[in-house]
Amino acid sequence: MQEIVDKVLGAEREAEKTVQEARARAAEIRRQADEESERRLQEARERAQALVQESLTEARARAAGEQKQAREEAERRNARFLEERADALEAAVEAVVTLLMTPEQDRKSSGEHPRGAAGD
Repeated sequence: MQEIVDKVLGAEREAEKTVQEARARAAEIRRQADEESERRLQEARERAQALVQESLTEARARAAGEQKQAREEAERRNARFLEERADALEAAVEAVVTLLMTPEQDRKSSGEHPRGAAGD
């Protein structure tokens, strides 16, 4: 009878030992899975950050190109405006220079108002 009790107690100890080992293996597997999961998450974060940075760099480059094109177009339009109105601008400059060079009393005697024809 004692022999049977000893065998049952031994089997219980073995079973407990097996359960403890299984728990330890499960804890190790969980730890490794957690580490792997964290590693993969970190890699995903780094890839996402690199993609965002790349997109931002491309967007800045596109914006700089568009700004340069817009500036060049504005400069072309400005130059075209000045070319198209060169005669009018030259006439206006000559009129202002003449006005500045003509003494006020001479302007009045010729019938011109010092502020122009309308007296503005």
